[in-house]
Amino acid sequence: MRTSLVVCFCVFALQCFQSMLGAPVRGAGRYKAAPASEKSPDLKKRGKAPHPQGSVKEASPSTNTSSTWNRPRCGVPDFPNQKELQYRGRHRQRRFVLHGGRFDKKDLTYKIERFPWQMDEERVRRVIREAVKIWSDVTPLTFTEVRRGIADIRIDFSSYWHGDNLPFDGPGGILAHAFFPKTHRQGDIHFDYDESWTLGNYMGTDLL
Repeated sequence: MRTSLVVCFCVFALQCFQSMLGAPVRGAGRYKAAPASEKSPDLKKRGKAPHPQGSVKEASPSTNTSSTWNRPRCGVPDFPNQKELQYRGRHRQRRFVLHGGRFDKKDLTYKIERFPWQMDEERVRRVIREAVKIWSDVTPLTFTEVRRGIADIRIDFSSYWHGDNLPFDGPGGILAHAFFPKTHRQGDIHFDYDESWTLGNYMGTDLL
């Protein structure tokens, strides 16, 4: 089974980057900010359009027990919960921000709070460095690991209920979830500790 820290982290980084500069688009051999006219012109019309992840949750009970429901997936909800809406109501500054806000800087720090038991710490650090480098190579964002103090992005491997109302479900199913900046768990990226995390081994869940 192959999943991707790159995908999870890059979706998170994409939100930060889009909020500041627009979506990265390829041009002349490098990435640059997309003009405003190209950024989701029909987003306002769509509203709460159906989402593939949400369609799994809203399916019939028989579907919920199918391989579709049990497949490895991201645990981020399709739409913000009430707590996030209340938080944003007190701190919101831009009406067009749909999910959280943005970091107010481009030089970001990250900290790994806990590690998966199957992999040694240095190997995990190397994988995460490789993942964030994908974005630092093509955007103005930089990512620096810190091992002490407060970081902009906190990466943690947790089990079941872990304090954010988005519990993990043991092996399989939900693999990870992340929280956008300016939400109640801003900067957090959580992975399910109970997955069989591996690197380059299709018998488990590939961290990269």
